Amino acid sequence: MAKCIVSAFDGSENSRRAVESASELAKDYGAMLHLVHVIGSGPVPPALARLAEVERITPDSRPSGPQNVANVFGNLATAERSAASPVVTHEIHRSLGERLLKDAEAIARKKGVGSVKAMLCEGNPAEAILDTAKQVDADLIVVGTRGLSGLKELLLGSVSHKVIQLSPCSCLVVK
Repeated sequence: MAKCIVSAFDGSENSRRAVESASELAKDYGAMLHLVHVIGSGPVPPALARLAEVERITPDSRPSGPQNVANVFGNLATAERSAASPVVTHEIHRSLGERLLKDAEAIARKKGVGSVKAMLCEGNPAEAILDTAKQVDADLIVVGTRGLSGLKELLLGSVSHKVIQLSPCSCLVVK
């Protein structure tokens, strides 16, 4: 019986299904549900870029070309924004992550989960999910899969595959 469940959410449909499954399990077992989003860096996938646009997370008034910007930790980072290839700053990644976690938390609450904690992490996604699972002493990790073909997964690897292989607890992969 699971008392603590970790579920990762990146905004994809498969991760949404993973959060739904984790939420149902958490409700059934009365378990604590930890929702994790790992902040990315560099270009944002098209679906998330559109969300940032719609939610007005990406300001239109920024100049094109390289800009020095202070990130949340006070360090300087160079970011570039242009119509052809937007490179989104740490601040925008963080804002997107917070928004995605709110969506995931809403899914869990709608499913009737009593104890939910949303966590924004940074770094390698598989490592961040595994570190979170260890920190909270999780009994179960629930993740979605991107459904890469065998060859693509072999060449690129996948977060869900890495989590399964290195997890200290049971895992559920949702398609």
